[in-house]
Amino acid sequence: MQEYFAARQFGCAPDFSLVAQGWRADAVNQSLEQALERLADADPLPPLPASGWEETILMAAAMAADPDPFVSDLMVHHLALAGRCAAQPDIAVSAALKERLRWALVARARAPEADLRARIAAGLALGELGDPRFSAVGGLTETICGHR
Repeated sequence: MQEYFAARQFGCAPDFSLVAQGWRADAVNQSLEQALERLADADPLPPLPASGWEETILMAAAMAADPDPFVSDLMVHHLALAGRCAAQPDIAVSAALKERLRWALVARARAPEADLRARIAAGLALGELGDPRFSAVGGLTETICGHR
């Protein structure tokens, strides 16, 4: 319930600096090397440190009267979160913004200067939003049976 009202307030007066996340390897709070030192061999790599506002932002994006400027402004501060917002079924962003976001996520996922965890987050968001480098194909049944 608290997140709902926080999201409503955030939608009225967005402050994306709350979720601003460094993505370059030299700009993240906890370096990849520091994160790896704390892991056992079988532990998964944790994501970049979160702000705690991510779920509230996702909810606020769904409440936004015009989601395009909301998601577009968010892109500057947290690209992967903007991708997650745009991928939600109840958020109607324009096709042009989705396409711009997809290619920005592709660039981030491939950027050698990006922290590995930021690259992974971009790839995961791209998986939700749809990768523009791949074309849609029929389902498994169509592929196996050979009919379209």
